[in-house]
Amino acid sequence: SSSSSNSSNNMPEWWIYPRLSEEADECDMIRNLMNEQDMQDVVQALASYALKKTDVRFRWKWEHVISSTYVRAIGPAGMVLSVEAGDGVAMDLPISFGSGTGEFKDSISSIRSEVLDMMAVINV
Repeated sequence: SSSSSNSSNNMPEWWIYPRLSEEADECDMIRNLMNEQDMQDVVQALASYALKKTDVRFRWKWEHVISSTYVRAIGPAGMVLSVEAGDGVAMDLPISFGSGTGEFKDSISSIRSEVLDMMAVINV
C-alpha cells in the first residue's frame, strides 16, 4: 500500500487514512485518475471552487496565479489538493467530504460517490 507515501505532515485535523487495503487502493486509483493530464481542468476548477469558500483576501492572492494543481491525497473523509502558483509557491488546499465535518466514509463506493458529487457541483 502506498498510503504511507502520503506525507502525514500538514494534514487537516479531520484527516483519516484509509483503514482497509481495498480502501487505500481505491483512494490511490481515484487520486491517480484525477492527476491525469486530461483531468487538469477539473482539478483546477475544484481548486477554484474550494478557494471561493475561503477568506476573500486569501482567494484573491491565489486565484489569479494558479499554474498547476494536483491531488496530493484522498482519504475517507476528504482530499488534499496541492496548488502551485506561477512563482513556484505551493500550498495545500484541504476539502472535506459531505457536511464538512470530515465524518468517516465507510465504504469504497461512498468515497467514489463523494468525489463524483464534488465534480458535479463544480459543473465542469
